[in-house]
Amino acid sequence: KSNSGLTVSEELKDLLKAIECKRKELAQYFCENENKFSLDELFVTIKKFRELFLQAIKDNNEQKQKTTKMKKREKQLAMQVANEPNEHNTKQERNNIVERLLFNIKKGFCQKSNSMNKCKAEFAPESPATKILEDRAKP
Repeated sequence: KSNSGLTVSEELKDLLKAIECKRKELAQYFCENENKFSLDELFVTIKKFRELFLQAIKDNNEQKQKTTKMKKREKQLAMQVANEPNEHNTKQERNNIVERLLFNIKKGFCQKSNSMNKCKAEFAPESPATKILEDRAKP
């Protein structure tokens, strides 16, 4: 039994020497002082790095999901605004109609339906007044 105890003891000493050798190699690799370099601190640092790295991946995925949801919501809102005229758009359309009518009044209305085609060039493009006059001119 004493021989086996010595062999185990020698094996442990060899393992400790190998660990010490690896510790010095790691200290050199990380440009640390060999005398102050601790394997415990290294493992704590590696563990913390892993935790922060995994958290960063999780945060990035959450941010991508939020961005995707936000873009989807913006598209929905844009479609709603385009499909449902709001008060501002209606006011602006009314102002455009008024401006076109004023333009047509300044140019002068054509009273007869046969002269309507001649006067179309004088009206503002796509003028609602043109449509109104055409409708009135029809019997």
